[in-house]
Amino acid sequence: MNRGKLYKEQYDLEWSHRSHLLSMTNFCIVAATIVGTTLVAEMQSFDYSAVYDAHKILALLFVGSAGMAAVFVAIAIVSVCKALIGHEYKYLPSLGELNEHYLHIESLFGNSNMGDPDIVFGEFVNSRLIEAADANFDTNMARAVHIERAMKSISWSLGGLAFASLLYLLSKAWV
Repeated sequence: MNRGKLYKEQYDLEWSHRSHLLSMTNFCIVAATIVGTTLVAEMQSFDYSAVYDAHKILALLFVGSAGMAAVFVAIAIVSVCKALIGHEYKYLPSLGELNEHYLHIESLFGNSNMGDPDIVFGEFVNSRLIEAADANFDTNMARAVHIERAMKSISWSLGGLAFASLLYLLSKAWV
């Protein structure tokens, strides 16, 4: 297999992985918004004093599960921010820069028999591909850790929200 082709495929794979991570980040933002909004609506309309007087344990369980869900939503939001902020991707040089570099190599070789400028230029492009793909791989891995934490936090917040919602419905039925 051609080394240049392999390096190009790896570079493209890292850009594809970047796009996947961005869509997962968007999913986390939407999920955290839905859970947070539902949680706030339930917490605002819950009649704490009436439920506490009638069923103390129900009110305490609701506050505990809603609080747990809120903490996990906050963790998810912080994780999403960490995934979005402070990460840089490495790009290949522009076509103009590549052309300028090739012309420079060609002028160095001139009419001498020092070798083929195309081979030297190909090695330059391959080294830039390797450098960019490696840097982008590291960036993707760092972002993936934060997104995974956000996804787990959203899962836990959904569990807390589900339990709080059950308690909310029971409070409406019993009080």
